[in-house]
Amino acid sequence: MSTTKADQMKTANVVLIILFVALIWLPTIDTLFSIDDAPRLSENRAMATKPVFTGLANTKEYLAGLELYFNDHFGYRKMFVRMQSSWKRKLFGETSVSVAMIGRDGWLYTTVNRMIENYTGLSRFTVEDLAAWQVLLEARRDWLQKRGIAYVVVVTPDKHTIYPEHLPQWLRPAPGPTKLDQWLEYLQQHSALHPLDLRSVLLKAKNEHAVYLMTDTHWNSLGAFLGYQQLIQEISRQVPTVQPLPATSFTQQPISGLKGDLAVLLGQESSFPEKQATFMVSAPNLPKLQIEEAMLQAGEKHVSITRTHNPQAIGSAIVFRDSFGAAWIPFLGYNFREVIFLNQREFDTALIEKEKPLIVIDQIVERIVNTYDPIRLMANDGIVGQRGATGQSR
Repeated sequence: MSTTKADQMKTANVVLIILFVALIWLPTIDTLFSIDDAPRLSENRAMATKPVFTGLANTKEYLAGLELYFNDHFGYRKMFVRMQSSWKRKLFGETSVSVAMIGRDGWLYTTVNRMIENYTGLSRFTVEDLAAWQVLLEARRDWLQKRGIAYVVVVTPDKHTIYPEHLPQWLRPAPGPTKLDQWLEYLQQHSALHPLDLRSVLLKAKNEHAVYLMTDTHWNSLGAFLGYQQLIQEISRQVPTVQPLPATSFTQQPISGLKGDLAVLLGQESSFPEKQATFMVSAPNLPKLQIEEAMLQAGEKHVSITRTHNPQAIGSAIVFRDSFGAAWIPFLGYNFREVIFLNQREFDTALIEKEKPLIVIDQIVERIVNTYDPIRLMANDGIVGQRGATGQSR
């Protein structure tokens, strides 16, 4: 009997050794043969590139670069990172990714741009901050008015503003006004420029239909369409010929298999399926929009630019947007002969003067209002000195 036990222990030790050696060699095997087919996590950073050895003089830099490259590309890294993320979520209910937060009921939230500090009231606007925003927006308005161009500023709400009930229980909102409340109230009291606030229409609509994606940072197609209707109504105050399309011009279709950007960021697409994805499809009586996409060189940066063409409409518009504004591309194009969408915060004055649009639309997501430096934007615009005003006009 004792001999049998000894044999069993010996067999177990051999199996354990084999498994240990196999695990040690797994990264090397995958590095050589690329066996790991797990999709790479979206880490919001550039992965290290393989260094080039140019001689003994750069040996130190080469070895340091080789270590960084190995840390980003060793075999089965993708699988191990996804397993770590999954286990941490299941065991502790949290994520190792600092830019995403797991809420309740399968909802995910972005935490970028100091979301937690802004939501809980740890971060507030100063009067100087608000005055700088006023100067920036009025400078843009005045510069455009001198050229006969209308101007609309529209704020798209963050998801947690519309769906706070799915945030983690430990996260409590600040008592009193939010930073967006501060911003809008200050402009209401000190300026004739009043940005369009989309919160009320989206809060009302969510009682009947989902307007944001559960596992993504952004609104869904229906939420974007409701924002579009409000935007066009605001534009019609300055350009009466522009009127919003009715909802009957589009059909709403569900999308299956959509992977939300936050779920992808966490590497948890299968654990957090998207259930609120819809797509607004134009009805047959609408003309088909021509859409062109390209990259524009802007200094040292490349900026995404999209143009829509609708020969049946008149006039043109330029939209300075962020990722929320991209959802307006299938809608706004029906209201103008041409719409140019630029994915940037700074004004491109040369483009505006060249295109001579009827209107410029400045779409800003709430978290950008909360965190961007308007003084830096003013410097990049380069138009404050051209307007002659001090930012105190009404």
